[in-house]
This record gives sequence, structure tokens and C-alpha cells, in this order.
Amino acid sequence: MPRSTCAPGNWYLSLDLEVGGDGLLVSVTGNGRSPEAAVEDAWKTCTTLPVDRYLVLRPGDNQRRRHYRWNGFGFQEVARA
Repeated sequence: MPRSTCAPGNWYLSLDLEVGGDGLLVSVTGNGRSPEAAVEDAWKTCTTLPVDRYLVLRPGDNQRRRHYRWNGFGFQEVARA
């Protein structure tokens, strides 16, 4: 199957993550002109949060929310601020 060299418009990435820290949760998304750019945009959001923000993993049924921050080497679970 031939591989296309051009992406059809803008790409959007939605993750089961939210950013918390001030009582409101905001969805983590990524946007870009290619799939790679959309993933890189989401990665940047997840790894460059201000000190007072953290990632919230959306829980499944009967599970508690988990909170994470990027520590420069990997994601580390943190106590909710």
C-alpha cells in the first residue's frame, strides 16, 4: 500500500489525562499539522507543567484518581496538592 507524503489538514490528539491544581481539571490535548506534531504538542504539555499543576489520570470504575508530575526522567506519582 503506498504511503501518503502529506497529512490531510490538522491532527488532534486526545488523552485520558487532565491537568489539575486549582480546583478545575483541564483536558490534555495535542494539535499539529502531522500526527507527530500532535503527539509532540501533547508531550510538551505533559512535561512542562508549572510547579502548582499536576497530571490527573482519569480513573476507571471503582479506582481513585492518581496525580503525576514529570521529574525530568519519568512521571512520578505525587500527593494531591
